[in-house]
Amino acid sequence: MGDMEIPSNSMPQADTANGHIHNESISNGHASNGLRSDAAMPIAICGMALRLPGGLTSPKDLWNFLLAKGDARGRVPNSRYNVSAFHSTDGKPGSVATEYGYFLDDSVDLGALDTSFFSMTRSEVERADPQQRLLLEVARECFEDAGVTNWRGKTIGCYVGSFGED
Repeated sequence: MGDMEIPSNSMPQADTANGHIHNESISNGHASNGLRSDAAMPIAICGMALRLPGGLTSPKDLWNFLLAKGDARGRVPNSRYNVSAFHSTDGKPGSVATEYGYFLDDSVDLGALDTSFFSMTRSEVERADPQQRLLLEVARECFEDAGVTNWRGKTIGCYVGSFGED
């Protein structure tokens, strides 16, 4: 995918982006860089960054949390909704059955995104979904953790795992 350009301000849906990337990068069984698309390529995991429930913000935090057999379960934060007003164990319509879950720390500064790093204007950052801004910030941390400074135009990636509906 070396020569394919995707504008930095585009925010396509996953299925649309997947189709576009597939159509642009696959031609007669070869990737756009001339390699066979089914060729086994070595990979290296050089950096890691994360945001997890329980205030975990680094691989070291995660490791220590796992060693301590921690549990990041917590009460629904007030910033989400008034859980007391909706909690009911009798299953009545419009209620929630639990007061607890696994939530990211509310102290994450979503306005701190480095606009120049991502070639985004302040207006684009302000209009971006807070979770997208957080994702970009964690991706930047992943590059930093890997020691990657000259990444533009390189065939590298940042793989993301996410869960949840909100």
